[in-house]
Amino acid sequence: MAGVAIKPTARAEAPAAHREAKARLQAALKPDTNLRRVGPDRTILFALAPLTLLPFAGAVLLAMHPPLWPADTSDWRQWLDPACFGATALAIAGLFGWGCLRAVGLFAASRPDTPEAAIREFYRAAQRHPARLPLLARPQENPESPRPVFHWLVAGAVPSLREPKAVTKYWLGLLRGNPAVVRLIRVLDLGVSTPRADVAVAALTLRVRSIRRARAQVAWLPALALAVAPFAAGPEFVRTTGAPFWAAVAACWLVAPGLYWLMFRAFGAVSESREVELRKILVRSGHNWRLLHGEWQAEAETDLSWL
Repeated sequence: MAGVAIKPTARAEAPAAHREAKARLQAALKPDTNLRRVGPDRTILFALAPLTLLPFAGAVLLAMHPPLWPADTSDWRQWLDPACFGATALAIAGLFGWGCLRAVGLFAASRPDTPEAAIREFYRAAQRHPARLPLLARPQENPESPRPVFHWLVAGAVPSLREPKAVTKYWLGLLRGNPAVVRLIRVLDLGVSTPRADVAVAALTLRVRSIRRARAQVAWLPALALAVAPFAAGPEFVRTTGAPFWAAVAACWLVAPGLYWLMFRAFGAVSESREVELRKILVRSGHNWRLLHGEWQAEAETDLSWL
């Protein structure tokens, strides 16, 4: 009819990027028989293998260097050697128990059955088990072109995320692309909201540190040298200085972590550290939650007005 303006529909008013984001979300929410349930990461349990050697190695170390029992029980200084011997034995047992509990806890938390667990497992896997990442992110039939993250990835080095293995390649390039530098990610803060059924939005703060490999490794040398110094010198030599052997061992072991931290700072092992705020969209796929976008942050996640 002449003179009558036709009002555009809401679909026509929506930007193309928003329409594409909605279509991708709707496709992700459809049942997909090709997606299998994601269980816990069994590779975490491999950490228990070296831990089982700790009590045996500790028992051998303690048996090879028995303490000197006090000749005069009224002299408290003569009790330092057996007391520090017992404290060392308890420390070895405590370290073994803590390591086992931590490994089992990480194993139990690696099942992405909640949005919080899915987010934390994604960033843990990105650093420890990148081949697991395609299971933790939804496949994308028409993926966005991943954008460079700060100056870490140049535009020509960003791969396409069309194939599941490309997610692994993308994060390997992001965190391990420079052989001289390793990048570590830590989740500092995490909040999750559910705007609709089977959809969650995670607002998180990440601390990203770039560590110079060589300098970080060199920083360990003084600390390790201090830790083994009493055993290298021998109990008899240590006792000639007037110090109880196991008291010297305990003192060196207590000072070694602080020495490593000082050397780590002095050598400038941290080339860059920053805190980054991100938003990630997650969808429920069967029993598990998965990230809708497997890259650092998609364009659709920067503006959520379409959701």
